[in-house]
Amino acid sequence: MKNIHSSLSTVLSLIITAFAFSCTITPEPEEVLVKSLKLSHTSLELTEGEQAPLEATVLPENATDKTIAWTSSKESVATVTSEDVVEAMSVGTAYITATNKASGKSARCEVKVASKVIHVTGIALDNTSLSMTEGEEQNLTVTITPENATDKS
Repeated sequence: MKNIHSSLSTVLSLIITAFAFSCTITPEPEEVLVKSLKLSHTSLELTEGEQAPLEATVLPENATDKTIAWTSSKESVATVTSEDVVEAMSVGTAYITATNKASGKSARCEVKVASKVIHVTGIALDNTSLSMTEGEEQNLTVTITPENATDKS
């Protein structure tokens, strides 16, 4: 009986040892925070309706969470699309900020939006010829196209 007990103890010890070697504990990878954030532009000058790409570079490259959230100080002036493109909406200045939520690191780009210049394409008078006597006055009406031309002077 003593021999069976000793053998059983040895077998049990071998099973526990084998089990211990087959179970490996993998530690959770350490989180690597973003240390800096850089934008492809620090300033942009656009006209109403124009678009320009704005890329954010996260360092270090092995950062765990590289997620960027985009915000605009004045969405009525400029916004950022889901494809990281700045859209000029109306005249003014806005600051586009890219922020990494995990680290809080951010970078910003000043966006100045100018009025879109609409050129005159035509000038017409309401009369193409006039017959007048000396001292007589006639008014002419000028029509400029397009109606929304920027400079009609």
